[in-house]
Amino acid sequence: MTTASSGTGGGWRYYNEHSPDIAYNSKENIFLVVWTQYCNDSMGVLSESGTDIYGSIVYFKDNDIKAKNSTIPLSRDANDRYYQSEPSACYSSADEKYIVVWREDGDEAYLVEAIAVGDDGEVYLNKKAVIAVKFL
Repeated sequence: MTTASSGTGGGWRYYNEHSPDIAYNSKENIFLVVWTQYCNDSMGVLSESGTDIYGSIVYFKDNDIKAKNSTIPLSRDANDRYYQSEPSACYSSADEKYIVVWREDGDEAYLVEAIAVGDDGEVYLNKKAVIAVKFL
């Protein structure tokens, strides 16, 4: 999916979403949908890397799919200058949290990172973990 928007001061943003995955919470009957989003941001106010992982908690209401919250930035933090891609999600009923993993291309290494996401969409960035590292 590709979208575009214009901003203040004559800038523009071009978005491209891809690589979706989904996890199901059978206790609450809700889903976490995750994807990679690329943003070509001429205004320079979003992610330095331009490619991040996002998500949304969704559920069924009658015959429609509804979003429980707005889009959740999952991989972005203060040091977000790397390219993140290939997200995958699953749900732990024992911990009542989702886990989201993705590939991150760093300066000198490829990383696999993971974070926990609550049923309400809260992202536990302080629990971010590096699962694997491959040095270039």
